Order: sequence, then C-alpha cells, then structure tokens
Amino acid sequence: MRGINFRPKVDPGKLLQIAKKQHYSDLSGFINDAIEEKIRHIHEDPRDHKLVGAIKKAVYEYNGWTFSKPPMKEAVKIKKKAEAMRSGKEKSIPLSDIIHKLEKIPNQRPRLHSPR
Repeated sequence: MRGINFRPKVDPGKLLQIAKKQHYSDLSGFINDAIEEKIRHIHEDPRDHKLVGAIKKAVYEYNGWTFSKPPMKEAVKIKKKAEAMRSGKEKSIPLSDIIHKLEKIPNQRPRLHSPR
C-alpha cells in the first residue's frame, strides 16, 4: 500500500483528541474510517435510504415494535451507565464480541403463520 502525505486543515492535536473520545487507538484508524464514510456517502442513492426506511417500518409494524424516548429519569440513568462503561468503571462487552457470538448462532428463518 502506498503512503500519502496528509496535512489536515484541523489541528492534528484536536483530531487526536476526537479520535480518543471515539475509542480509536490511533489517528490512522480514525482518518481511515472518516474517509470510508465519506466515500460511502458520495455513492449513496437517496432512493436506498427511502427503501431501507420502508423496510424498517414494515419490520417494526410486523413485530409490533414501537420506539419512544425514555422518561427523563431513565435517560439520566442510561447516560450515567454508558459513561461508566466508556471510562472502564463498569464492565461492557465489545461490539465485535457480540457480532462474533451472533455469527455462531445457526441461521433460523422465522416461521410465518398464515391465517386459517
């Protein structure tokens, strides 16, 4: 892979600070993810977003799911717990571990019941 010179318009110290807040071990990972996100955004089609939104809505309706904002007390508790996990005071499970466990689960198709 060929290296390139990169001179950000933003102060490199500020970029490093942002990367650390996002739990990146180094600035290269943060910059690579930012570039990939920008490339994805450039090639996105607004019709794709509309289709994904329609599919999500159908899945929510099919499963009877509704999402709402938590009450203020609960939101404060959630934020405190999330901050404790980020700081390492409370144990959390890395997303990669969760994905790995989900990949091990046999792929089961949901059974659709037809009305009789």
